[in-house]
Order: sequence, then structure tokens, then C-alpha cells
Amino acid sequence: MVISHWSLVISHWSFVVYHWFIIYAKTPYSFSQFSILNSQFSILNSQFSIGNELTQFKIL
Repeated sequence: MVISHWSLVISHWSFVVYHWFIIYAKTPYSFSQFSILNSQFSILNSQFSIGNELTQFKIL
């Protein structure tokens, strides 16, 4: 359960890093794409909190 969760988190991180590379490459970026990036970060934060709960449950 935890292993599949971490693979999901890693795939989201690679997606976010890919988008940041596009931004730093000075590609024209619209506001909607920035909001998509922000939603990806919020999804990532929720996944980390779920992962912490799963880890604590597994330790207990």
C-alpha cells in the first residue's frame, strides 16, 4: 500500500519538475497553466499527508 503510494508521489514530482523546467526555459506560460501547477502542488501535499497517515498506521 505504502509502496504504491510513493510511486504515485514520485510520478507527481516528476510531472511538477517537468513543468518547472518549461517555466525556466522561458516558454510563454499562461495564468491557467500556473493554476494547474498550483493544483498539482496541492494534490502533492494531500498525497504526502495521506502517506504520513499510512506510515503511522503501519508503524502502530
